[in-house]
Amino acid sequence: MLHHLLTYTKTAFTVTLLGITGFLTPGLSLVLVNLHRRALVMQFLLYTVFAILAWFRLLEYKSALIFICLIIVLAYIYGVITSIHVYFKNKQQNNKEKWYWGRSICFCIFFWGIFIAAFYGKQYWTGYDIYFIPTKSMIPVLNPGDYILVDTWSYHSSAPKNGDIALFISPEHKNRTLIKRILAIPGDTVVNNGYKPYIISSINTSSIASAMHINLKSELYFVLGDNLFHSRDSRFFGPISIDAIIGSAKVILYSNPKSNNTLGTKLFFELVNERTKADSNLHFNHLQYQR
Repeated sequence: MLHHLLTYTKTAFTVTLLGITGFLTPGLSLVLVNLHRRALVMQFLLYTVFAILAWFRLLEYKSALIFICLIIVLAYIYGVITSIHVYFKNKQQNNKEKWYWGRSICFCIFFWGIFIAAFYGKQYWTGYDIYFIPTKSMIPVLNPGDYILVDTWSYHSSAPKNGDIALFISPEHKNRTLIKRILAIPGDTVVNNGYKPYIISSINTSSIASAMHINLKSELYFVLGDNLFHSRDSRFFGPISIDAIIGSAKVILYSNPKSNNTLGTKLFFELVNERTKADSNLHFNHLQYQR
């Protein structure tokens, strides 16, 4: 009786161990049962799929994000189930139980080393970065606590456009990044009245005080927060240079459920453009352009 109890306890502990190790690191449970080659192939495929989606600029689509999440979940499940199956197979054949802890530790170091390096260098090798929204300046489209996906290659081949939400280096504090909406592009004339700037044609500037209108020269952009009362933007620090722009916001990866968001209904993977269109009261949609 005691022998059976110990056997069941040992089996339950082993299955739990394989499940936990497989959850902590994809493929680690496979290495424990001497399937290290299969674990390396699985890791290679995961990184390859992610890289292909990133390089073809597909990560800004909800279907691609859901697909990569599904692939990761399936990889976890495959690793755990396969390792448990091998364990029971060896047990039935009365093979001596052997754990490959040395290989497992090396695999962990290898996986997490690549993961950390890839995560901190993602802006350079994938062209995407993750940004945390800390303030209320872009309410209601972007809320404090939101995590967004920024395309850092978006302006390598095309210029920023009116209405884009851009991430850029603060002209006032070079170690800070800000996120605002682009109101005006090079060639536009902006009337900066201190509250709600608007664009006019250059032929109409004669009726406006010269101190109030700004002619945007080449590579200069006028940015504005959607929440005018709680935003420090080009109304205060002036236009920004194209060299200061890091990229454009594409996807809200995670929406803070405590933000009292009136636009988004999804907790994960909501397109920034969808929220912009949902805000019928967004001041940007009511600006009058007189080019």
